[in-house]
Amino acid sequence: MEKYLEVFKDYTNKYDKNDKLISLKVSHSIRVAKLCEDIAKNMKLDEKDIKLAYIIGLTHDYGRFDQISRYHSFDDLKTMDHGEHGANLLIEMGLINEYDVDVDDYGVVAAAIRNHNKLNIEKGLNERELLMSKLIRDADKLDILYLVSKNIIDVSMEKDFSKEAVADLKKMKSVDAINVKSKSDKHLTNLGLVYDLNYEYSFKYLESSGYLEEIVYRRNDEELKKIEENIMEYVYSRGEKNGK
Repeated sequence: MEKYLEVFKDYTNKYDKNDKLISLKVSHSIRVAKLCEDIAKNMKLDEKDIKLAYIIGLTHDYGRFDQISRYHSFDDLKTMDHGEHGANLLIEMGLINEYDVDVDDYGVVAAAIRNHNKLNIEKGLNERELLMSKLIRDADKLDILYLVSKNIIDVSMEKDFSKEAVADLKKMKSVDAINVKSKSDKHLTNLGLVYDLNYEYSFKYLESSGYLEEIVYRRNDEELKKIEENIMEYVYSRGEKNGK
């Protein structure tokens, strides 16, 4: 996988590495690629798909680098859809050619990157497109939870939660971006990531890492206690079952 990592580094070197957001996304992408590889191996995918999963992990946030450079923001609703932009850069602008991906898999790459940041995966994908979309979504979320647990991503410690975001979690589903009304709702968004994990490996990884416990116990929000207990129970129970 080293040659693909070098291609990724060559591409991202054109951006300002002194920008903390750029640096954050470079390291995030490398970790996500490794998680994609690990999930794919755990699922016993063939070597071709393990390689493809790794490449999708490396490139899933290509759109972020332009977004940061232009707007210095991660807010897709106010700036640009970084998933759509990343898929366009790779396929329409031809950047995927640097990664030795079969032309027949271009659609798989585009679908996975286009869908990695959406609330729900689009309908009508074929089996491999759906597989890689689920895989990158899992890997991306696991690393986001790592970043939050280690305070690498700052999350407000205020408690002005919106009722809409709380309602999403009570329904045991991810928080819709349109329901994020305050900085505090970002915490709810992070908690809700677990409801969109797909594979047994992801739940077991999350359970063994302790990331979720660090996030929950650091805040000690009484008003969220039941919601958080449900989330922890959900993760533990899913780790004991086969993935979707």
